[in-house]
Amino acid sequence: MPVAGGCPQECFMSILHVKSVDAATITDALLTFLRDNNLDFSKLVGQGYDGASVFSGHANGVQKRLRLHSCHAIYIHCACHRLQLASLQAADAVTSVKKVFGAMSNLWKLFHYSPKKTETLVAVQAALNLPELKVVKPSDTRWLSHERCIRAIHKELPAIITTLYQLYENSGDAEAYGLALIFSSFSGVATVILLSEVLDLLARLNCFMQRRAS
Repeated sequence: MPVAGGCPQECFMSILHVKSVDAATITDALLTFLRDNNLDFSKLVGQGYDGASVFSGHANGVQKRLRLHSCHAIYIHCACHRLQLASLQAADAVTSVKKVFGAMSNLWKLFHYSPKKTETLVAVQAALNLPELKVVKPSDTRWLSHERCIRAIHKELPAIITTLYQLYENSGDAEAYGLALIFSSFSGVATVILLSEVLDLLARLNCFMQRRAS
């Protein structure tokens, strides 16, 4: 990371392909890349990864192996990944939130794998004068996807609930009925509204921690 005007500058350099994902192989690939680009190991003063043991291991992880070549290369666990883990653990401890998170994934699958069901949702959105929005796939490794997913559900909740009940009435879709019961219940609606507020703040914090220094 070069320094300009007293501030470190972040630069993308390369994507390295490795034959194995063990710590030794990854470390060798990084050291070879640094050596091939005439970068001095002794000036390596930091390294940041997610919390995977292959990287963060104190005995044989990549961070430990690199510190054998540069004792100043302090390891920092990615702040956004730590926020992701903390948020997921907190959500898992609240029954209503855990239930809605599970329903979010099933809701995405219901429409993603059925163009016919998606067409029904689009028709209901049009009938209710709501914008045509797709249900977003939530991911446990990408917290922002949860925010986009819950935001879309919040905006389209009347259309989603109407569509789910319609799918059950027209074809006896048990999964649609189960999701309808969750999202139309007082607990489900309240949780969606609460999450739309909380996840918006977490998404802003996530983006703030990733922003470039001005």
